[in-house]
Amino acid sequence: MGMTRVFYMVKKNQLTSEKIREKLSEASASNAPAYTVFFQQSKDWFSVFNEWYCEGQCNADWQLMESLEKRFGSPVIALSTFDSDMAFVSVCENGKQCCYANADEAMLEEFGLTEYRTTVPAELEKYTDRTKLQELWNRKYLFEEDRLQDLAQLLNADLVFDENDVEEDMERI
Repeated sequence: MGMTRVFYMVKKNQLTSEKIREKLSEASASNAPAYTVFFQQSKDWFSVFNEWYCEGQCNADWQLMESLEKRFGSPVIALSTFDSDMAFVSVCENGKQCCYANADEAMLEEFGLTEYRTTVPAELEKYTDRTKLQELWNRKYLFEEDRLQDLAQLLNADLVFDENDVEEDMERI
């Protein structure tokens, strides 16, 4: 059995670790879902991790994505994989949600995932080189989590696998 999990990322834009801490302290007062933020100055996106939302899930939690977008005022992306066989990209931006899958049509039908588009995620083109994104999306991978790693690298982001997955220059908030 392969990997099944979701990786959530928020566009950093002008957010600093201090501003993120401030927004998280406001969230704790309002009983918002708890999660850990992993911030790196050198990255364009910061990772959000909560075991409940990330591990063993392949569908992005839209309520979480919407709450992250509202809280931080930035676009949110979820990269996910199902059993290492299918890759998903979910984008929440300006209240609009888009879902993409990199899998063959028969597999999507078998698992009832026909609402996902199979084209290159157009919403990601503004964050990275369009040609590189198209090449990556159309490349054959043995394990779809490798596609997700390459997508994260292309977006200048990191995938966080657990709360102890902290790199040297990564700040845990």
